[in-house]
Amino acid sequence: MLIVTSLQGQTEALTDYKELTRKQRVNGERSLSFVLFKTERNAHAFDLVKEESIIEYDDHKYRIKQLEELAVGAVPMKRVRADHVFFDVIDVYQYGTISGTKTISEALSFALNGTGWTFVVVGSFSTVQFENFGDDNAAALFQKILESYGAEFDIVGNEVRIYNQIGANTDFQFRYRHNIKTLEKIVKTDNLSTYIKGYGKRNDDGTYATTAEYTSPMASIFGIRHAKPIYDERFTNSNSLLEYIKTQIQDTPEISITIDFVDLAKAGYPLPRPRLGDTVYLIYEPLGIDITTRIMEITDYPESDRSPEVTLANFKESFTDVSIRYTKSQIEKIYNEQTGRIRYTALDEAVRQATEALQSAQTELKFENGIIAIDKNDPNNIVLFNSAGIGISDDGGQTFKTAMTGSGIVADVITSGALNTNNIVVGNNKIRMDNNGLYVYKNGIMGASLVEGNLTFFDQTNGQKIGMFAATVWSDGVTKGISMNMEHDRYISFGHYLNPTVGYTPMLILNPGTAMDGVPQGIVANLPFRANADMWLGTNALRFGLTNTHNHSALWHDANNNLAIASYTGIRLAYLTSGGVANDRLTVDANSVDVWQDLDLHGWKLLRVAEADFMSTARIAHDNDAVYIQHNGEVRATQYKSATYVPVRASSFPTGSLAEFKEEIRPWEESALEKIRQATIYEYYLKSELERGIYRKRQGLVVGEGYNTPAGVIDGDGVEQYLMNSWSWKAIQELDSEQQSLKDRIAWLELENQYLKQKVSQLETRIAELETKIV
Repeated sequence: MLIVTSLQGQTEALTDYKELTRKQRVNGERSLSFVLFKTERNAHAFDLVKEESIIEYDDHKYRIKQLEELAVGAVPMKRVRADHVFFDVIDVYQYGTISGTKTISEALSFALNGTGWTFVVVGSFSTVQFENFGDDNAAALFQKILESYGAEFDIVGNEVRIYNQIGANTDFQFRYRHNIKTLEKIVKTDNLSTYIKGYGKRNDDGTYATTAEYTSPMASIFGIRHAKPIYDERFTNSNSLLEYIKTQIQDTPEISITIDFVDLAKAGYPLPRPRLGDTVYLIYEPLGIDITTRIMEITDYPESDRSPEVTLANFKESFTDVSIRYTKSQIEKIYNEQTGRIRYTALDEAVRQATEALQSAQTELKFENGIIAIDKNDPNNIVLFNSAGIGISDDGGQTFKTAMTGSGIVADVITSGALNTNNIVVGNNKIRMDNNGLYVYKNGIMGASLVEGNLTFFDQTNGQKIGMFAATVWSDGVTKGISMNMEHDRYISFGHYLNPTVGYTPMLILNPGTAMDGVPQGIVANLPFRANADMWLGTNALRFGLTNTHNHSALWHDANNNLAIASYTGIRLAYLTSGGVANDRLTVDANSVDVWQDLDLHGWKLLRVAEADFMSTARIAHDNDAVYIQHNGEVRATQYKSATYVPVRASSFPTGSLAEFKEEIRPWEESALEKIRQATIYEYYLKSELERGIYRKRQGLVVGEGYNTPAGVIDGDGVEQYLMNSWSWKAIQELDSEQQSLKDRIAWLELENQYLKQKVSQLETRIAELETKIV
């Protein structure tokens, strides 16, 4: 169902739309289109469908960017195309710039700042050198990130997920013109190249630390065609550079084939539905090549039986070219082609500031205790160089807050890219990291450590081990999980914050020992325990302890497999049998039974009903011939078995139906109408009436072997009237729904017929115009 929200925030559901089409493309378009007729049912929402309104469908939101208003006869109609709201980031401008070597997370944080979108990086990406990245809209910057890091994206909720490649790798082979028919085929060789050269890091003398060149096997078909060389400062190894430039050359024709997914599925496609980015193999015999292609575009029709259309391609279209149609800034080259050197503005920001400070400094050198460089504009700024080391001071040499000596380096702030080290100590030995793991200390005593994936906690008074979180494998040697293992007589407590005064209070305590003051051994919970599945209790017994743990009430299975109920003294009060002569019977030892609902006695001879004073009683008993009702020994009524089925008359028969007496209440989804259709209504005579000379033919259900009566309404030797009435109600609702659906369908067909008539009329007019031109 479509939901529309106007710019003013008014939200309504949309009905009576048709031709719903959804299109999505790798690193590109996410759009929705449909045709909307104005009807009585959607009149309240029709006018909300206008430019810039939001359309929500299948947990995604789209903004209307193209709207065409027409009329079919006297009925208004709108043709709508909406783009995913993610593309609204084009309206956010990043005025600043960043430069230097950046991770993809750093670049995304900058580009998407202020857009309202979050991101998650799922893949693994190398860092990229940027020069003045920014001063553009967020959409153009996002596109540059995708291109620079070779990334692809997907949208989940309000989150952008970044992958190296979306979709799944399949072994499916698509052989052109053999196992699939195409709807459209495009082959382009504009960007075809078969030879490429790469240049790595550039030395100070203008030479390169490494170079590589690659000739594609496709050169035997298309000849040598040079691609633009690759210059990348990151590479100093020829093998790494070679592998990289192989990925940058387009050495096969750009092939795009659009097909019906039904054909793809019939040909053996392994997945139940097409997924954007899935990889398949294409054997293209006209050029004698075998290439890898991907599902780069999907057009589906989610509310119709029409099969999706998928486009297979071996190249990726630009995010900007396909989706945003926006002219973005050209990527400035890192190298100055005239001088062959790195542009100054491409340097890391910290390096740039340091370079400017050194080159523009007006200093004076003194030879006192080494070499002293003094800032002429501010004599407090000095640099001292001698055999002990190098020191930098901003207070005339009284203190050197930044220094490098034989003992190490001292600095308030260190700006670094990658920091390779064997040992890091933070603060006064509060945090330490080495090749083995991470350690946290308090007052010189270790409190926790993270070593080889195990998180261990220690007593902060003596450093003794308390417990450990660890990744473990179950005794089957296969199943993996996380376990918390405690040392001897150590407890686990799960607390909850109440308020600033109380702080945290234990809600659940696992105490294996008995040493804790006021906390008994075992699992102690300060919250109700609710079990939604079977609860296993050791030796088949459940004990409810009192303050005096020797006195208790209990439930247990006895030797005869009965469920026994005992008092706090351990004397059995009652038991529920599950076998033997008295099957499924609740027996009470020398006590009364209070019954608050129906009591079925199953063969018992006597039911005694006590009055309030427990002295005068009423009895219901039966023998082989009749049922007797007695009060204080006097027979008040007799009902003979031969007259069991006789009419009962009363002003009403209310059936109890309070929700408080019911569990798991939910709407009944089955078709009552279908159940009623399957039942057989019989004709019959009642034997009790025939014995009295009454020949009255009746109609109804019959309970017995061989008779077609639904088991759901059978209650013992009768049928449950309340249940039958409920079935009838639901069947009436289903018939009413079918009738309403048919009425809506007729109205829709009339409207569609009118629409088609108008189309035919337009075609006839067009044909007449063409005939006139031909004459």
